[in-house]
Amino acid sequence: MEEVLGQNQSSESAPVTTSMQTESQSERTFRQSEVNDLIGRVRREEAEKASRLRVEQPQYADQKYGQQQSNQNVSESEIKRLASEEIQKQREAWQAESQSKYEQDNAARIVKNFWDKVASGKDKFDDYEQVTGTIKLARFPNVVQLLSEHVDNADEVLYELGKNRGKMASLESLSQLSPEDGIDEINRLARSIKENVAARNIRKPNSPLSQQRPSTVGTDAGTTLSIRDLKAKYRG
Repeated sequence: MEEVLGQNQSSESAPVTTSMQTESQSERTFRQSEVNDLIGRVRREEAEKASRLRVEQPQYADQKYGQQQSNQNVSESEIKRLASEEIQKQREAWQAESQSKYEQDNAARIVKNFWDKVASGKDKFDDYEQVTGTIKLARFPNVVQLLSEHVDNADEVLYELGKNRGKMASLESLSQLSPEDGIDEINRLARSIKENVAARNIRKPNSPLSQQRPSTVGTDAGTTLSIRDLKAKYRG
């Protein structure tokens, strides 16, 4: 994850950056021909070891193998045991390779999704790149995953975290210790930001009637007219 983030940081100007859950790998099965090949290889290797041992340490070889021929030194049960161990080693190597590829692919997917989600930030905030561009994303892989997979306003959350690096560090540590709490915390932050944005967008209401200026209808030059004045003014 850190390597993928580092590569993205070097090639992108915008900012971005778990313990990732892994899928169980299916166990590799071996064909009978592969098993036979392994048994044959084990036989050859054990025979060669016995031959070398007779040359290098003849007394020890006699104690271990007796006077049998080198190609008959290892029993059939020993051959099967050694072949079984070799098969297990190969299976574990294959699983490790598959696991490594899965983790690399998953990290690449998370980072790509993250970049896609935060790209719109520069259209919302004039100083977005200045605020977020110096974040060392490779140091916050858990935050990157949270933004990538658990909030839909990742650009706004990243902007907020960019202005408060202490909060970002706390979120990274919390997610490391307890992934579930990390998800809850970033969701609370995301909701808070949405509510603040919504509050700013609400139009201000008109002034209450008690604060409105009195009407000048029925007045003359600002002076209130009496009933007599009104009769005289509107007398036909």
